[in-house]
Amino acid sequence: MAKKRILTKDPNLRENETDVKFPRQVNNLVDHIVQFCCGSQHVAALNKDGKVITWGNNDEGALGRVTESDENPDASDEKVPAYAQGLDDIVIVKVVCGSNITLALSDEGQLYATGTFRVCRYLFKITQD
Repeated sequence: MAKKRILTKDPNLRENETDVKFPRQVNNLVDHIVQFCCGSQHVAALNKDGKVITWGNNDEGALGRVTESDENPDASDEKVPAYAQGLDDIVIVKVVCGSNITLALSDEGQLYATGTFRVCRYLFKITQD
């Protein structure tokens, strides 16, 4: 007998979202994952080739990729695991998540960050400068 997905009545969830009560495989994630971390509403995973894969809420830019398809035809769905952008020629060895931030450490000791880090009254916003 197939198990049914249980839809929640939680007002914080978007339409068609479900609570997952038991472990299940993450669809669209075929890479060999060696590490992952979770923010408050996003996940970052590191594959064996040193590439960062993200999915979840991208409101503060924590996914490190464009997810607003109306503005960019090359954008991806934030709920679907996809590679973070701008790290193509960089080998990442560790990834760490905060509430709305993702940090990635390269094999050369360089730190890459995307998103926003808030501590009490202080805001640390990642910019391109």
